[in-house]
Amino acid sequence: MFGIFQNLDIRCVQIVSYTHEEVVVVFRGTISKMQLIMQGWQSLKPGNDFFGIGKVNQYFDGALKSLWPNIKATLQTFKGFNVTFTGHSLGGALASLAAVRSVVEGVKRSDQVRLYTFGQPRVGNAAFASKHKELVPNSFRIVFREDFVAHIPPCSLNGEDDDKPCDPTLSTHFHHGAEIWYSKQMPRLESHKNSDLFTNCAGQPRGEDFACSETIHFDLSHLVGDHYDHKHYFGRSLGNFGELGCDPNLDDEDAELVGRVKEEQKRKCQSRCGAPFFSSAKSLGCQNGLYGATEECGPMLLGTRYICAICD
Repeated sequence: MFGIFQNLDIRCVQIVSYTHEEVVVVFRGTISKMQLIMQGWQSLKPGNDFFGIGKVNQYFDGALKSLWPNIKATLQTFKGFNVTFTGHSLGGALASLAAVRSVVEGVKRSDQVRLYTFGQPRVGNAAFASKHKELVPNSFRIVFREDFVAHIPPCSLNGEDDDKPCDPTLSTHFHHGAEIWYSKQMPRLESHKNSDLFTNCAGQPRGEDFACSETIHFDLSHLVGDHYDHKHYFGRSLGNFGELGCDPNLDDEDAELVGRVKEEQKRKCQSRCGAPFFSSAKSLGCQNGLYGATEECGPMLLGTRYICAICD
């Protein structure tokens, strides 16, 4: 069983395996700079109360609410099945909230839930992180080298400089779950045989182990550039890998190949919709229902979503 649910900005994919009696819920990551700006802006505001267990980012909370009814319905349909929530970047944040919400609402037991995120930003405050650990003990947050997104929004330090860890006694942004840090290399899964490549960060403070990626001093220089470490996990260029249909036999670093695939998807999209083609980044007004946008369609990929819209 395979299902896709989305609003204009957020998509999740649900896959059900009857053989393994498991549901896998995958959330897509950030798709545009505007969306990233909105996430950052919302992090500056007071967090939303999340079922009385702590405060969480307003943007993440609102995004999950729009998708939750469909997710909950699937989980209730397969009541005895385990569920794995996963996602990259923004998708990791939504997976984090969905995992704990499934337990809080009694849809799943704690022992039925697993969470794996990649390049996930901080989702809530220290109180939320502590309760999250209790409700979703099987939670793993994978970080590749100097992925800056895993360090935003910034936490409050236990001291006046960067040589102190995040302070769990303050009501500010704080990570949950066990960090799995790949400090040097992250090979493709099919060739991943060496556990020495990563560190299971179980030190203190829990969730913000100061011996792992928190040892890196982040500054404004990490906010510019190509953000390679955030966009590459397990030897794959994530955006390109999705554009190529997640085909492991295709070279996702081949810019020419990726370009040809994008053009073909563009042509198919135009043909299906019978309307002008706009990339998701350029058609923000259409996505928001402005300018008479009337139609949306696109390939069912986990990569960039394509928009066909009639904009008067």
